[in-house]
Amino acid sequence: MAFSRDGELIASASADNTVKLWNFNRDELLAHACSWMSDYLKNNPNLNEEKRNICGEVEPSATAWFLQGEHQAAQGNIEKAVSKFQQAVKLDPKFSLDSAASLVRIGKSLVGSKQFEEAIAAFNQAQKFDNNVKITASDWNKLCWEGGVNKQAKKVMFACNKAVELAPDNGWIYI
Repeated sequence: MAFSRDGELIASASADNTVKLWNFNRDELLAHACSWMSDYLKNNPNLNEEKRNICGEVEPSATAWFLQGEHQAAQGNIEKAVSKFQQAVKLDPKFSLDSAASLVRIGKSLVGSKQFEEAIAAFNQAQKFDNNVKITASDWNKLCWEGGVNKQAKKVMFACNKAVELAPDNGWIYI
C-alpha cells in the first residue's frame, strides 16, 4: 500500500499481481466511518459524552439510557437509575414497562443483599413507572422477613401488610 505525494490516491497491491488505485478523501472516509459507527455510538451504555460525540453530537438511544439505568439500579443508586429510565421513557414510552420490571427484579436482589431502603425505593419507583407492575406477596414477604430479622422492622412493616393483603390465606405470610 502506498499514498500519492499529494495524499489524494492510495495504491494497493494484492497476491494476484493486481494493483488498484483508490481515491482518498479523508472527509468522505470519516463520514463513512461515522455512519457505520452510528448505532454503536447511540446504543452503547458505557460511552461517556466525549466518546459518544466523536462523530459530532450523538444523542444516546432509549436503549442506552435504559441500560445505564439498570446499571445504576444494580449499584443501589435508585435515584440515578430512575433519572436514566425517565430519559429512556421520554424517547420511547415502551421502556416504562421495562423500567418497572427491571426495578422489581433489582429490588428483589437488593433485598437479598440487605439493602432494604434501596429495595423499598426500587419497588416504589417500579410502581410509579407502571402501577400494574407485579410485585408478588412473596416479594413483599421476603422484604418483610429479611428486614425484620435484620432489625429494620419499622422500615419494612408496610411490606408485611402488603404481603398479607395480597395473599391473606397464605399460611407462610404473617405479621
